[in-house]
Amino acid sequence: MHFPIALLQHVADTVHKVHVAAPDTIQRVRLVGPVEVVPHGFDLNALAMTVATVALVGITYVSYRRAQALSEEVVRLQKAREKDRIRSVGARASGVAYALQRQLQSWVDEPPGAVQHVVDMYDSLKDDVLRDGLVYARINVEPTSQETVTGCREWIDTHTGEHFDRAEQRVQQLLQDAPELEEPLAENVRKAFVRFYRATRWMAEVTLAAELGNVEIPLANVAKAYHDLQSCVRLLDRVIGKELLKVAL
Repeated sequence: MHFPIALLQHVADTVHKVHVAAPDTIQRVRLVGPVEVVPHGFDLNALAMTVATVALVGITYVSYRRAQALSEEVVRLQKAREKDRIRSVGARASGVAYALQRQLQSWVDEPPGAVQHVVDMYDSLKDDVLRDGLVYARINVEPTSQETVTGCREWIDTHTGEHFDRAEQRVQQLLQDAPELEEPLAENVRKAFVRFYRATRWMAEVTLAAELGNVEIPLANVAKAYHDLQSCVRLLDRVIGKELLKVAL
């Protein structure tokens, strides 16, 4: 499209007149739309940045407070769950201790006459060397007899096999739960654990010596095992919870 030469000349003259009429004034000429008037010294961009910064700070603070509240709630729930878990472990340990105590109590309640005889003889000796020397010797049947050895072995054999396995499972379960218990209870569990396995070791040594046909059978170990089992029962009594103990009584 070609513009008429006269129209172009008219536009040029108009621009020249405007320039001559106001040489020191800057005019903004927009070909389309209203004229934009910008007040002197007022920066819209700075205002927009300030408003955006304030809004961002506000949003950040609100988000932080919400995150903090959520974190505190999570911590509270975790503590509550941990407390419930420890309470559950304590209740389980109390039940296991009660069952184990009843079981071991049956081992030491009304022992066979042979066992009671050996225990009485062992306790009557004040010197540890004499106590440890309490044996059955085939070359001298006094002060014990083959019937005493047989009775002690029967007592030991009664508490082996499945009966022993059940007790061992319980005492091991208690030891696993010990770290979650209060220290006095945990200490009693650890002591009971040691007493239990020491008692079974004494019993095993008596059985082994008899089976191998040894000249001397360490009957002192029968008394040691008996006393360790008694000690284990007393220690477990301290682990059993008061509520369960009241029901048992």
